[in-house]
Amino acid sequence: MKGVILAGGMATRLRPLTLVTNKHLLPIYNKPMIYYPLEAMKKAGIHEVLLTSSADHSGHFANLLGAGEFFGMKLYYAIQKNPKGGIADAISLAEEFAANNRYWSYLGTISSVMILKT
Repeated sequence: MKGVILAGGMATRLRPLTLVTNKHLLPIYNKPMIYYPLEAMKKAGIHEVLLTSSADHSGHFANLLGAGEFFGMKLYYAIQKNPKGGIADAISLAEEFAANNRYWSYLGTISSVMILKT
């Protein structure tokens, strides 16, 4: 199984903090919020993860997470060009990545789980 973390959106609710960075990169306790879904996926045995983000913050994720070595995973990135398209638009970016495999889609800020098969 593969993993998909949705970390895009328009970032309007947490302004002014999200004027300079993505909400998923903000610290929660002692680490960036994005670490929590990555750690959950690692514990579940998932080793390949696609992270979706908006274009203006995608480089921030790449700078922090790289290719996933810190987590013992392979990370891939996809840019959500239409954040107004919401969750459905972000999940559509995983079509090629999932390629007939089941995958765990995780909203980057909350503990919700969707197991999908394309």
